[in-house]
Amino acid sequence: GGLALGIPGDHQAANAGLAVSLCRTFQERAGVPGLAPIVEEDGALSEACARGLELCRWPGRGQIERDNVEDGGAENITFYLDGAHTKESMACCAAWYQGATGRALG
Repeated sequence: GGLALGIPGDHQAANAGLAVSLCRTFQERAGVPGLAPIVEEDGALSEACARGLELCRWPGRGQIERDNVEDGGAENITFYLDGAHTKESMACCAAWYQGATGRALG
């Protein structure tokens, strides 16, 4: 299977690819000794890079929170949080919400 990114949303694959490319370019140009490789010689992501992408979290971006009854919250309430702030990010947010809930927006 593919890499399971820590931040949900189909569009995050493009964001992760851009981040990997930027890190790789920085490593190639900066000449800082001792940095772990982003991409192995065979072209695969390094284990450390893959783990970082899997563990990445961004609160308020594709975040799902369930209310806690033990703390006085209501039952069966789920909050879907995303700080989308541009036309493009709103479209991505809507697609994420639809996928997360199975509900069509209209």
